[in-house]
Amino acid sequence: MNQLASLSKPKIAILAAFVYTAIMGIGMFYMKTFLGISYGQPEMMNLFWFILIILNAVNVFWVTRYFSSQAIGFRSLNRRQIWWFVPLIAVLISMWVVSLSGLTRTSLSAAQWQSVALVGFTTLLVGFGEEIMYRGIVLHAFLTTGRVRWAMLVSAIAFSLLHAVNVFGGVPLLSVPIQLLNTFQFGFFFAPLMLRANL
Repeated sequence: MNQLASLSKPKIAILAAFVYTAIMGIGMFYMKTFLGISYGQPEMMNLFWFILIILNAVNVFWVTRYFSSQAIGFRSLNRRQIWWFVPLIAVLISMWVVSLSGLTRTSLSAAQWQSVALVGFTTLLVGFGEEIMYRGIVLHAFLTTGRVRWAMLVSAIAFSLLHAVNVFGGVPLLSVPIQLLNTFQFGFFFAPLMLRANL
């Protein structure tokens, strides 16, 4: 492990992203092959949250051992730049209000409410884990090269490749290129948002 410390930050970030993707792939393979649960089925959440906790723990390892919270973007936010996010935040709040108001009008059983809570918790873990790895570790490690567009491109490619492992979870092979293209676009869109917030 001490040999890793001699590697450049970009190389450590690529290794970290590879480990993250491998763990996700193993989880997908186990879920599909041994449990018979395909990607997208509601039962997926019963295992997926556990995999995501492992992934977030792995992120903590990489950040504390080879980076720092400040080095991956956890700095004081520039208050003037936050205004740039107001439209996005307004859309997200509106979506939550509409979703929650629809749920409150529906009579759900205790088990269904538990499923809703599990989906919310899992979604939070997905967002946190992926942002730390791809817009935190990978993006910021490649920013040390001084090439901003290259850093954005690498983080978007790494983020996209993560979603290739969904094929192990039962996603049809022909659907994977579309998923890769979509996640690449999202990754390339999220990278400047992270940079904007940290200017």
